[in-house]
Amino acid sequence: MHIKYFAINLEKAVERRQHMQLQAAKWGLDIHFFCAVTPDTMVGVQHKYYAKKAQQHFGRELAPTELACGLSHLELWRQLEQDDTADAFVIFEDDVIIETDLPRLLAGVRFADIKLLKLANLWQSKGYVIEKLTEGYELVQVLKTSEGAGAYLIAKDAVSSLIDYCQDFRKPIDTLVDDYTLFKTAAHSIFPHPVLQVHEAAGDTPLASSLDSDRASFVNYRMGKKNWLRYKINKRKWKTHKKVLELIFRVKCVLGRNKLQKYPGVLS
Repeated sequence: MHIKYFAINLEKAVERRQHMQLQAAKWGLDIHFFCAVTPDTMVGVQHKYYAKKAQQHFGRELAPTELACGLSHLELWRQLEQDDTADAFVIFEDDVIIETDLPRLLAGVRFADIKLLKLANLWQSKGYVIEKLTEGYELVQVLKTSEGAGAYLIAKDAVSSLIDYCQDFRKPIDTLVDDYTLFKTAAHSIFPHPVLQVHEAAGDTPLASSLDSDRASFVNYRMGKKNWLRYKINKRKWKTHKKVLELIFRVKCVLGRNKLQKYPGVLS
């Protein structure tokens, strides 16, 4: 299986790029840098975002930086679609810390049934061990991946369906990817997580994110009553659907004699 490695990086974020170059050198990774989409450049990028739909599914419209971040991932997925030499991409955001020799670790994974593999998670996941990997790592099947799109592997044969599912950006990209693993495909992760996503870095450091401050501007967000009611209905449907799938997942665990465990993320 031929895997290519990419890091999403703003052209002006030189220190972040240097941070990733140092890690690439440390682990012998050939990381290609993808020039991130920005609010100023996203006009020319194909998508189906509609603010009203985001309000009805996420409770607010997306910040321009959230949409630009999602479009960066979307453009890389489209690139994978057209790549005749790669079977999968590993995609990093440029604020992560790589903890191990990823090519060596991934060489031990049987990818036949794996479409999306999370390498970093912010929040706790529930799942069970599929197989033991090298150096104490385990391949885990989880009910759904947890938030954060800092590091993941996407297989080429799954990328078209992922694009179709996410390109309307009714939610931020990391939330949509998690929903995709819940509703559309089996979710897999590696534990302990081989990549750590830096969260809430100090504002004066090169790893600080502008997304948090942009999201904070929506604290007192208000929308029309019709969209608010539709959001509440959609949220209730999502929770009900998740509960049903969680019950099915638990039953499969019991029938397969698998031990259901909790796998913590950076924030849990």
